[in-house]
Amino acid sequence: MAASLKNAHRRKDVDAVNLGPGSTVRIEGPASVKVLRGTVYVLGTTYGAGSKLTILRTKKVVVKSMDESQLEVVLGPEGRIEPAQGEEGIEAWGEAAGAVARSNRRVVVLGMMDVGKTTFTIMVANKAIAAGRTVGVIDADPGQNDLGPPTTIACTKTSEPITHLSMLPPLKMVFLRTTSLEHTWREAIDGVAKLADYLESEGTDLEVINTDGWITEPTAIQYKLQMLERLGPDAVVLIQKEGEAADLLSAVKGSGLNVIQLPAPPLSVKTREERRLHREMGYGKYLMPARTATINLLEKPIINVPIGRGVPLDAGLRALVARYLGMPIAYGEQVGKRAIMTSPAVKELVVKALPGVEVAILPMNWEEGLLAALEDGEGYLVSLAMIKKIYYGSSRAVLVMPSRVEELRAIDHIRLGMIRLGDNYEEKEKVHYINKLERILSGSDEEKRG
Repeated sequence: MAASLKNAHRRKDVDAVNLGPGSTVRIEGPASVKVLRGTVYVLGTTYGAGSKLTILRTKKVVVKSMDESQLEVVLGPEGRIEPAQGEEGIEAWGEAAGAVARSNRRVVVLGMMDVGKTTFTIMVANKAIAAGRTVGVIDADPGQNDLGPPTTIACTKTSEPITHLSMLPPLKMVFLRTTSLEHTWREAIDGVAKLADYLESEGTDLEVINTDGWITEPTAIQYKLQMLERLGPDAVVLIQKEGEAADLLSAVKGSGLNVIQLPAPPLSVKTREERRLHREMGYGKYLMPARTATINLLEKPIINVPIGRGVPLDAGLRALVARYLGMPIAYGEQVGKRAIMTSPAVKELVVKALPGVEVAILPMNWEEGLLAALEDGEGYLVSLAMIKKIYYGSSRAVLVMPSRVEELRAIDHIRLGMIRLGDNYEEKEKVHYINKLERILSGSDEEKRG
């Protein structure tokens, strides 16, 4: 077997891999695998002779032989095969996944980054499918979402075994405006609950919720506890290594929920840069090929920032306001007791007061590159888009969106996000002042919320 693995790594083409009973190998994609003879166990399900499976780029899958087996492996660029080591827990994970999958209706998987939450989620799904159940999966990590693009949480369902969540098309997606749950965790709770209820209405027998890795801070624990309270799961699976999630474990146990603890396997940890590159690839993959569209903001308004829905300030009034505030004002409109304005004198959001009016002043071209959601009337994502320009005088927004979204009638409104993208869909910055802008213009006094 060792010579066969060495060959496969060198030639990057077609190789036959022979495995004895109980042998394991780790295959990193891109790779296409066909079982020539025997039976192998992969992610909670078995594949017999003639079965095929695909392993995506950068993904790693452990294959265990149940008997004398032979695999035909076609490796793509950077794909590799190597003996699996440190996989002693594969049986324990399989047993736990089987127990969770047989009788529960709703399961939440918790743990830090890179502990195998997605792998376990897939194992539960495959075990449930093998038992004849229809499974719904929610990816609730807006930073490293495998079902939808970054800044979203998404759901899907399947009755066929899978090796990667990204193999499945998302059924519904909810936009969270940014990849950092510290700023949107309350919205995330609403979104996850909404997706779970949707899956249940679609006839799933089991919903598995795969969560993000934010678990150690007090606010993160508060978020997880409130999410669990809202979802009411039958089981909570907590994967950890060396007690890293001890505070969360204690809190969840204290809530009276059924908690299953699993050790984390020795997995490689992604760097911050690798995670950023993964997100940027996600933006580009989703938005390309792109087209430009113009949307009437009076017909499809920006729901979280009321641009175009106020009373515009004429030139004389803008000049008066400019003298009062001591800065030039390029545009302004008043919405009740609040106003939104733009000025070349500011570089980020500045809040000022006029007699009886609170004013939010934004820099020129503040909207350029902002990620936005085009949503339907129920608040589900129709498509992501990138704002290019807002023309205040005509209440029009020019944006970049995927070419595949040809019909705009499904779009009810626009929701601005807090990520600014560059021309190549790279993350330029996180524009967190959008959160404050929303609160000011909505009249909310909860300045520290989110």
